[in-house]
Amino acid sequence: MTISSGSGDPQRTRSIHNHHFDSPRWDHVALRDDDIVIASPYKSGTTWLQAIVAPWCLTVN
Repeated sequence: MTISSGSGDPQRTRSIHNHHFDSPRWDHVALRDDDIVIASPYKSGTTWLQAIVAPWCLTVN
């Protein structure tokens, strides 16, 4: 994805659909301003990555 000029929203530059990836799946997901998306191929340490990122995301000020 690339950032479009002016809007700041990600814009799709290509669509990938095979047995590993399904990028059109995100077409109907309504993201909020404070959402954090962690996406990676399966068996690549996604749970480990979430464990590292969670302390920063769940910190209450």
